[in-house]
Amino acid sequence: MIFRSPRAMTWCTALLSRRNRLIAAFVLLFLAFIMGGSLVVQAAINRNLAANAGGAPLWASMVSAFVSAASLLLFQVVVRSKWPTAAQFYGTPWWVWTGGLLGAFNVLAPVLLVGRLGDQWLIRHFTGFL
Repeated sequence: MIFRSPRAMTWCTALLSRRNRLIAAFVLLFLAFIMGGSLVVQAAINRNLAANAGGAPLWASMVSAFVSAASLLLFQVVVRSKWPTAAQFYGTPWWVWTGGLLGAFNVLAPVLLVGRLGDQWLIRHFTGFL
């Protein structure tokens, strides 16, 4: 054992803990930056999907949402997370279900905006949040 005294062990543990928190903060900041950039890329990809689907942004958004749901389901199976029971959802307030509506809006609206306002406006809009 390198550290013989309990005081040295405590200091070392505190230092490692502080270092781990700093690394975690940088990883989360990096993920937030990537997420912001991916929103712009997703909008452009979905706009191209809409153009290839006969100019139907709603269908392109539904395909995107289906691929997202399938990916999340696969991830759920891979990580073997515990599945919630139906009873756990019974006491849920009505307003928490609006998250799905907001998600649908956040997929459809950029597809419509890229077509009307252009890519540059959307890039400036999303990078303004970073």
